[in-house]
Amino acid sequence: MRGDLGTEIEALVTWLAAESEGATIAPEQTHPAEREMYALGEEIFFYRAGPHDFSCATCHEQSEMRIRLQSLPDLTSHTGAADAWGSWPAYRISQGLVRTMGWRMRDCFRQQRWPELQMGSDDQHCAANVHGSECRRRA
Repeated sequence: MRGDLGTEIEALVTWLAAESEGATIAPEQTHPAEREMYALGEEIFFYRAGPHDFSCATCHEQSEMRIRLQSLPDLTSHTGAADAWGSWPAYRISQGLVRTMGWRMRDCFRQQRWPELQMGSDDQHCAANVHGSECRRRA
């Protein structure tokens, strides 16, 4: 995680984000596979595991949460999810690189002492599907 030079997928996501600046984040949930991915992503979000018995919801289901000086978005609210999604990719001073929401999610998994979240995996797509859909559902 730390000390790596970024990946091709991060470069591609950064380019896509720049090209779609200002576009509305509003993934559809019309296909059965999309709804299935959403349901699995929701399960991942609330699943408690690891030595600290954390879930994503432990930190991201309440407003006004902080870890040290870092504000944590409430990803169960439209505003929190939209603000979080709209802020990535982002240049991380500590890394000296542009990082993606996928990288942020992978780092959260690492901090929870969960197995490593593989970039581009179905698990990552399912979890991202929940956050992106939250931007649309509660608008």
